[in-house]
Amino acid sequence: EVKSSTGADIEARFHPGVPMEITEKATMLHGKKGKSMAIIPLTESNMKSGRHAYLPVRADAKLSWIPYMSSLTKSESETSLIAHLVLPVNDLKEAETIKASASCTLVAGNNRSISFSYNGKKYNYYFDQTTEGLVLKK
Repeated sequence: EVKSSTGADIEARFHPGVPMEITEKATMLHGKKGKSMAIIPLTESNMKSGRHAYLPVRADAKLSWIPYMSSLTKSESETSLIAHLVLPVNDLKEAETIKASASCTLVAGNNRSISFSYNGKKYNYYFDQTTEGLVLKK
């Protein structure tokens, strides 16, 4: 959950440290040995790449750039929900299949439920609304 003014731009940044490929439905992270993971947004957002400068504080410091992936959304109220799945996948097609099966829904009061199918199994996670925000139900 993110607290902000209604209509504010909200940006969540991921710094994967590996090559990435951003598509409309997921961001693919490509690791060593051909292994991949996907960042799959469950709430309405646009994804884009960016980079920011990094200059350590030391005598031999050199400026470098750190790439990141942003998930951008506009708040519709003072409290906005940003949710993503991060899962190992074989390819983009598998990530798209997971996204098509996924839902993030409001249940009983302000509690939330996240569900998706992965490797032939259905997963459901429930979050209780507390004074500190959403907490995964045990």
